[in-house]
Amino acid sequence: MAKFNAFDGACDGSAVLLLLGEVPAFSSAMQSSAKAVRDHVRNELAHCNLYRLGCSKVSRTVFMRCRHCVQSLLLSPSDETKLLGELGDWETKGTKFCGNSPVDPSLLSLVHNEVSQLASNLDDFVLQVQRRKKTYWRLAFQKSRNLLINF
Repeated sequence: MAKFNAFDGACDGSAVLLLLGEVPAFSSAMQSSAKAVRDHVRNELAHCNLYRLGCSKVSRTVFMRCRHCVQSLLLSPSDETKLLGELGDWETKGTKFCGNSPVDPSLLSLVHNEVSQLASNLDDFVLQVQRRKKTYWRLAFQKSRNLLINF
């Protein structure tokens, strides 16, 4: 944030929301709106738990909080209208931008189960490798000790 000089791809949106929500120079409406967007929109989507979040929650609260935040910025009417229009496009056309097909809950569940099983298998594999490593070290130590004794 110290090197921030433009609203571009390098801009950390979470840091901007944090500043808007904490710096007393901004109105209390702006502060509370920025905190709500950061806590309940940005953080939930960035650290997404789809089982808890659900599509209906996204469509209802996310865009409502974002609209409220834009309105709290006290922009010129033309800028506010433009931003709200873009936000509305994302709300109504977002699934088209993201592949035009929502994720089927049963597919999501299948992927979740497969990933959990993969993680479990990986844990088992790591334990096996660690056991083999200990066995090989023990055998190598015994061999080298026997060679030294017989030398």
